[in-house]
Amino acid sequence: MGQYEYLSVMVSIIIGLGVSNLLTNLGRLIQARKRVRFYWITLIWMGLLFFLHVHTWWAIWRWKDYEGWNLGVFLYVLLLPVLLYLLAFTVVPYFSTWIPMT
Repeated sequence: MGQYEYLSVMVSIIIGLGVSNLLTNLGRLIQARKRVRFYWITLIWMGLLFFLHVHTWWAIWRWKDYEGWNLGVFLYVLLLPVLLYLLAFTVVPYFSTWIPMT
C-alpha cells in the first residue's frame, strides 16, 4: 500500500461521515414531515453539500501520483473534507423525531 492509498482512507472516512450526516438529517426531516416546514434553501444547501462531498472524493484521485507527501500537504488535502463535514453538521439543526406533536 502506497502513501496515497494510506492517506486517502482518512479523507474517505471524513467524507463518508459528512454524507452520512446529510442523509441522516434528510431521513429525520422526512420522518417529521408533518411537524416540520420544509424550507427550499435548506434543501438546496443539503443537495449542494452532498454534491460537494462526492465531487471532493472524486477529485482526491488527482493526488494519486503525487510523491511529496508530508504532514503539511496532507493537512492541506484534509482541510476541504473537514470543512464540508462541519457544514453538513450545521446545515440542519438537530431535532428529535420522537417529540410528540402538540
